[in-house]
Amino acid sequence: MEDAPLVYGIMMQAFEAYNTKLAVPSSANRETVEDVVEVMKQGGALLAFDKTTAIGSARYILKPDHLYVGRVSVLPAYRKRGIGLALMRYFEHIAFYNGHREIRLGVRQSLPENRQFYLKLGYQITSIEPHPKGNDTILWMSLKLADSSPQ
Repeated sequence: MEDAPLVYGIMMQAFEAYNTKLAVPSSANRETVEDVVEVMKQGGALLAFDKTTAIGSARYILKPDHLYVGRVSVLPAYRKRGIGLALMRYFEHIAFYNGHREIRLGVRQSLPENRQFYLKLGYQITSIEPHPKGNDTILWMSLKLADSSPQ
């Protein structure tokens, strides 16, 4: 839990870019370090580094039948360099070694670049629902893992 402030800081910087793109602001903007700690207690978080600088983070929750991934965050200066891909591939290992064969996440329809990122990784849209707070849509996505260890 000692990394929670770092996970929180990266998330806040990364999600700042969405403030002008989302009709319904992200709930990440209202989170606190304590909120991050609570989520981490249900699973954990990953950090990505460039030498000694933390440049990416993501959180996960171990559900009974899947691994839920949330708040995948890469600092703007480090985007398009494979950081998000590395985080997501590592989640495949975490899921597998915890006995899960599915990863789930939600993506805003108003962020098509994020949707495309997950589709390229093999995620499929499993359901679509209106955002509970207004003018947006949430795409729920899932990746089914093979029964053998990820590469």
